[in-house]
Amino acid sequence: MTYGIGNTFTQKTVDALQISPFSLNIDESTSNNNKRILAILASYFCTKQKRVLVEHLKSVELIKVDTKSVLHAIDAVFSELSIPWNNLVSILMDSCAVMRGSKNGLEVKIRQGKAPQLLDIDGDSCHHIHNACKKFCGPFEGYVEGLATDLHNDLKWSADLKQMLVEVCEMLDIPFTTPQRFLAHRWLSCYDITAANNIMMDAFRVFYYGFLTTEDKKLYKSPVRDLLGKRNVSTSGMDRMKEIWHELSNKKLTEDGQLRKERIIEKVIVKHKQTELCTSAVLKLLKEFVLLFQKKSPMIHLLHDAQEQLLRDFMACFVKAELVVHKSAAQLKAMNPGIDEGQFSRKSDMFVGIKAEKIIKESHSKDIVVMDFLKRASTSYIQCATHMQKKLPLDNAMLRAVSAIDPDARGHNETVKCLKTLRDSLRHFLSDDDVEKLSLEVHRFQVDTSLPSLKKA
Repeated sequence: MTYGIGNTFTQKTVDALQISPFSLNIDESTSNNNKRILAILASYFCTKQKRVLVEHLKSVELIKVDTKSVLHAIDAVFSELSIPWNNLVSILMDSCAVMRGSKNGLEVKIRQGKAPQLLDIDGDSCHHIHNACKKFCGPFEGYVEGLATDLHNDLKWSADLKQMLVEVCEMLDIPFTTPQRFLAHRWLSCYDITAANNIMMDAFRVFYYGFLTTEDKKLYKSPVRDLLGKRNVSTSGMDRMKEIWHELSNKKLTEDGQLRKERIIEKVIVKHKQTELCTSAVLKLLKEFVLLFQKKSPMIHLLHDAQEQLLRDFMACFVKAELVVHKSAAQLKAMNPGIDEGQFSRKSDMFVGIKAEKIIKESHSKDIVVMDFLKRASTSYIQCATHMQKKLPLDNAMLRAVSAIDPDARGHNETVKCLKTLRDSLRHFLSDDDVEKLSLEVHRFQVDTSLPSLKKA
């Protein structure tokens, strides 16, 4: 690939970037051998395929990751491949100080010394949402993430334990999935992992019952028996279950293995109610946003409206609906969810998901576990909403202008203004004749009834 067709593909991309406007997507990460790698992706419109392509341009090893080093690496790639800085439209990257610092960040330095025409499209919105998820999970102090990590590590290297768990799942008629590792750099992975582990939670309870001490087995025997009865486990299945429990109780464990199983037992058996409550369904909102903007096709025309709707939907989960339903993006950003001025719904009315809602209804109003959960959930909502208000570029004039490209926005005078703002921002790439043609097209676009509605597509 490197010296054959891979080189051909790269050259086709380079040829396009030498003559066409393009955007970059850059990110720094650490490879498996602990080297710091700067990955550079390029997006451009392919005149042959009539669509925007996203291609890998180059991966560069860095010794030090700072603004000067990253800028030098990108400049070296441009010089090596004879790519003009004048063709660069925008750069997408995360919002760390090295990349987007307001004074000495990479974006500022490129705009000052290499590409003054560079558009401000803010940072990576998906990165913002992963960090928002981190803020939401913070008050729960790593409860579900820790469980996911322990389950993954406990079964990763033990083929016999994994096979016995598979048997338990078959007897309980539960689809088996290998517990996945929580990724600290992708916080929304906790939503996917927890959703999968919840499906197997009954199997985990039955399986790890085998590691309890004889005294604790007597204490939790009745709930486990009820669970097996509820799952209609056959007599032969019960006999096999006893054999599995016997094997587990006699299994020799390392000190780390013993401690890990004690942590798992505490969460899946002893504190199972708390574990079920801590599964937050609201993270699905954040997950759907990230999935929408991880597509290869250009979605920037939807970004401003999608961010506004996400914040409104999220705040409606814990703020009174009448206080958010008609607010603009600027008004949502100006709200102060950190101070209770009567805008919050009652804790019992917050959105917590149907499973948690059922547990709360079946519990006593003074249940300590429920009260603690609601308090933490309220704090999570406030912290996450505050983070999104601060980080989501709801006041970014460029993103607002680009949103006018959406055919569903046509037919309004405000759309004309936004499209002309976008035209002026791209003046560097347009001739006088192009500007005139585009100006006319802006007005024709508003009354073109033949365009499809993206919302209906």
